[in-house]
Amino acid sequence: MTVYAHLLNGELQGVYDLLPEKWGDPVIDNFHLKCKVDVNFMRENGFVKIIRDTTPFNAETHKMSDFPTYTVENGEVYEHREILEIPPPSPVNETQRPLFFSQSN
Repeated sequence: MTVYAHLLNGELQGVYDLLPEKWGDPVIDNFHLKCKVDVNFMRENGFVKIIRDTTPFNAETHKMSDFPTYTVENGEVYEHREILEIPPPSPVNETQRPLFFSQSN
């Protein structure tokens, strides 16, 4: 699951599950550890934590899409997932029923 986003000039450059161990030019070693300690350092280097859409939905009738989209607003990155209706199960018609329930002896 993606947790971090990299922004450059206010535009999304990529999303990451983990912060990189090395980053930048010149290369900053232990970048991931420095970011964990200092959020301002992380932001100064273009990384932000992704803010997830937490729209409530009924999990019995709906599900979240597998493919998120991202928007950038005021230096923050928001993840959105479409809420999809779960289709009802297909009924078994009478011609399928004997095959479906048959047992071999």
